[in-house]
Amino acid sequence: MHNGHDPERARRALWSLDAGAERAEWVRAAMAAKSAGLTLDDFTAWSETAGNFKSAADCASVWRGIKEDGPIKAGTLYAMARAAGWQDERRAPHHAPQMQRPHQAGQRPAQAPQRPEQGKRPPFDVQAAWEAGEPATAGHPYIVKKQGNAAGLKVYRGPERIAGQALDGALMVPAWDFAGKLQTVQFIPDQGKKLNAPGRPVAGAFVVGKIRPPGTGQSIAITEGIGQAWSCNAAAGMPAVVAFGAGRMEQIARAFQARYPAARLVLIADAGKEEHCAKLAKAMRCAWVEMPAGSPQNFDANDLQQRDGLDALAGLLRDPMTPPARFKLAERTARNLFKGEPPPVPWLVAGIFPLGVSALLASPPNVGKSFLALDLAAKVAGRRSGDLPAVAFGGIVKAHGRAVYVSAEDDQDEVHRRLWSLTKGEGMPDRLHVLSLPDVGHFGIIEPDPVTKEFRPTAAWCDLADEIRALDDVRLVVLDTLQSLTAGDSNTVQATQPLMSEAAALARATGACVLLIHHVAKGKSGDIRTALDAMESIRGSGAISGSARCAYVMWPPADGGRAVCETLGEQYQAGRIAFGIVAKKYGDARRDRTVFVRDEAGVLRDRTEAFNALAGGDTDSMRAELLRAIRAAWEKGEAFAASASGHNGLHGRRFELPESYHEKPRAWFEEQAGKLLADGNVKRLSYRGGARLVPADADTAMPMPEAETAEAETDAPEVAA
Repeated sequence: MHNGHDPERARRALWSLDAGAERAEWVRAAMAAKSAGLTLDDFTAWSETAGNFKSAADCASVWRGIKEDGPIKAGTLYAMARAAGWQDERRAPHHAPQMQRPHQAGQRPAQAPQRPEQGKRPPFDVQAAWEAGEPATAGHPYIVKKQGNAAGLKVYRGPERIAGQALDGALMVPAWDFAGKLQTVQFIPDQGKKLNAPGRPVAGAFVVGKIRPPGTGQSIAITEGIGQAWSCNAAAGMPAVVAFGAGRMEQIARAFQARYPAARLVLIADAGKEEHCAKLAKAMRCAWVEMPAGSPQNFDANDLQQRDGLDALAGLLRDPMTPPARFKLAERTARNLFKGEPPPVPWLVAGIFPLGVSALLASPPNVGKSFLALDLAAKVAGRRSGDLPAVAFGGIVKAHGRAVYVSAEDDQDEVHRRLWSLTKGEGMPDRLHVLSLPDVGHFGIIEPDPVTKEFRPTAAWCDLADEIRALDDVRLVVLDTLQSLTAGDSNTVQATQPLMSEAAALARATGACVLLIHHVAKGKSGDIRTALDAMESIRGSGAISGSARCAYVMWPPADGGRAVCETLGEQYQAGRIAFGIVAKKYGDARRDRTVFVRDEAGVLRDRTEAFNALAGGDTDSMRAELLRAIRAAWEKGEAFAASASGHNGLHGRRFELPESYHEKPRAWFEEQAGKLLADGNVKRLSYRGGARLVPADADTAMPMPEAETAEAETDAPEVAA
């Protein structure tokens, strides 16, 4: 006895009850058990035998909420147990004991079931009961009632009772694990409700039909009970898994999904449980079936079979419901998406900067990229007047509206002076919004999280981005410069990818071009000859140039611009000339090199057309560039073969030259090489059985020794692809 209670007697009474009863009855049993001196462990162990067992946490929550002096007392537990058929061995019989009859001689008296030991479940030998059971037949009342089949089932024969209900003749449905080990048994008497074996938590599952080996494409139904499983298997031929209760469908579904990853699971929802199955199906990316609209509560697949026939159920199973596709990829075919001619690229600056994307403008210091970007912002925000369109970066400004210029380096006074030079004091653009961080307080776009160290948007940037989104008709956002707006190392993906993602998100949200001002790597501008060279010169992590949808690179000529000034008849001044090229192309962007000349206001103006005309046309200027390429190759010990048509000749190596040379035919290169030789600009020198093109002042064909493994020179013509 403990505090006037007999825990073992109370435990025996509790275990005679059905733990799967309605929740109100289950809570009532908990209150009575606590009053009778039982513990939370006792209550949880008993509750685990129910098919609708939720969790140990649920048991603990209910147990903690029960008051010690509540209205339900210990006597209620014993009354409930006796009503369920429990025999209280402490109560004296109401009749006098009878003498043993002759025919009972030699028989062993019936042995009362043992009491459960504290902390243990009652000794119900499920394995022995299953092994002793007789094979079920199609004539079993429950099988007949549900129009099922007896495969894999047995019938219990014996005196056991559960919750006061006799089990003799009950259909036994086994629950197996994947290893084929019996976990528990569900008993289905001729009359009454389904009963789970006491002393065993509900685990495992039963399969109606045959599941093919893992890795095989197949459909598997997950059902609450065996009646539904019989019906699904009969209607569609699919194997059907018995989960032994709606509360176990998720556990069983996940176990079978892990075991059979190639299979499509179909959850079979009883009426009233559609939302539960739909939510689970979405989480597991599988299918589910709902009973017809208007079905009564708990109407299931077996009820549908018996009411409307197997064909009606088969129709539902053939077309199960699936979670709505997030991307609807099946519909996104080229034929469905693309009708007629494609829309033109929405340009901010024709052929250079598109709208709705993030873009880069990169150059070495002091070339004038910030001034040129501010000039573009002023022209985008300016009110158009006259017939002449605004031009920037050598292209026509195609879109006009609001522009936002964020300067992380220049203060408001410097921006004022620059705008005054650009507008000649004739009025500031009323749609150009300027934010100079030296005046309002510096902040970055991203910063490291103090705990995780991962980079995230700063609060200040989020506020600014919100204000930009709130403006109407924004066409351009300039962020000057990228380096000043990041708190991390721009050479790392971790610091630059989040920043570029923020720029791209702002571009998508506003439809504007978000232009980030950046730098090229030190010492790289002298090597720029092609768009690829320009792309590779951009400083920092590849995430910068890789994430931007387009990039424009500017650089000073190797001679400082003397040749360009001489051709144009301009007075030479350091820093006056710059070249520009679209390094990363978007749509039908231009790819020609632009020649910029700085005007009296300090703005770089496109003079490409005038330069080409004065330089003797496109061919003359390209021949001059070819001469420079021949010298550069010779100086590196990689002189071109004298035959323009050889593998090592000018045509064979044309992809080392600027992009404008890539489409030139072999004959064009032969003609240009001939003119350079005739003019005395280059000469031929013998080398390893062949000849090389070298500058006119060269003494040797190869100023630098080649590796001993170098291939022999050949002037063999190229083989057409």
